[in-house]
Amino acid sequence: MLKSFSVKNFRGLRDFEIHNLARVNLIVGDNDVGKTALIEAFFAHLVQGNILALVQLKGFRRSPFVADESCWDDFFNKFDTSRDIELASIDARSIDRTSKISVGRKTQMNVVVPPVSGTNVEGQHRVFAAAATYRPLKVEFKVSSTKQPFSNELTFDPQKRTFTQIAEFSPDTNSFYFSTAGPPELEGLVRNLSNILVGKKQSDVIALGKTIDANIQGLSVASPKGLPEVFVDTGESTLTPLTLFGSGVVRAIGIGSAIPANQGGVVLVDEIETGIYFSRLGEFWRTIFEMAKKDEVQVIATSHSDECVQAAIETVAPDIADSDPLHVYKIVPHRNRPIPYERASLKSAAEMLADLR
Repeated sequence: MLKSFSVKNFRGLRDFEIHNLARVNLIVGDNDVGKTALIEAFFAHLVQGNILALVQLKGFRRSPFVADESCWDDFFNKFDTSRDIELASIDARSIDRTSKISVGRKTQMNVVVPPVSGTNVEGQHRVFAAAATYRPLKVEFKVSSTKQPFSNELTFDPQKRTFTQIAEFSPDTNSFYFSTAGPPELEGLVRNLSNILVGKKQSDVIALGKTIDANIQGLSVASPKGLPEVFVDTGESTLTPLTLFGSGVVRAIGIGSAIPANQGGVVLVDEIETGIYFSRLGEFWRTIFEMAKKDEVQVIATSHSDECVQAAIETVAPDIADSDPLHVYKIVPHRNRPIPYERASLKSAAEMLADLR
């Protein structure tokens, strides 16, 4: 579990740090103060040397994707690639991890590729590449317990028409990022849920789904049309594809599948209340917290909703094992640290919510 995190030169975050992270962390603040950028920075750091995963961030933002020398500029503060992105964390075992992201020298490229369709690009890294020069994205990842950093580079292969990282890397920390751009990527959701079903651990995922739709009785994976899909049992004569449900149910099943699938890791959720009616947020948070404790997962989420914050405060309660499980952080412009609200300073939901506004 992460205890602190710092960011330099990533997106709109010039120099930012957050400390004393808890089991559940809720980040709030006005529009365009850097909440999503902070979640993306966590993701960029947690994939460690697996730099290919950063292509997903382009898809989540629905950014125009031209593989030229400015391809990665939007990752850098003020589009200034002369200053490296620096990400650093310390976990509960006092292990330091650092990531340094940069762009390499220009290489000539001349190929045209059809553009990516859709918003999620996991496993589909084809892009439009004009006749131009390309600068590879590079990462240097270091763990305090090892002597040498791990270096990786993301190149574009004109022949295969794909991005390729020069070395394979397996992160030592599991992580999952749920963007607001759309539903979870189907292949990943099917994989997570399949493993959960095989291990007979679906009861918690169903419980989280039921906080949004009480008719949900079961989940399954099947391929009636040749491709695997997630189906929901609501007690009717036939199962219903998950894709036919509202965004709240899809979100709950996606998050619920991610928590046990990333045991001991970190689950990141942008605008966690999206698609969820305010009166259901209490049980939603209660179930997420119980799952996070059970699977030793840390949850870091953003929110725009007063009701979401209040529901978290009222349901993510301390116990013998964890006397301070919820921290709320407010990001404000022109400050390099958020305003922290820990259990001792919450006092009451009403007082805190008034301050958050």
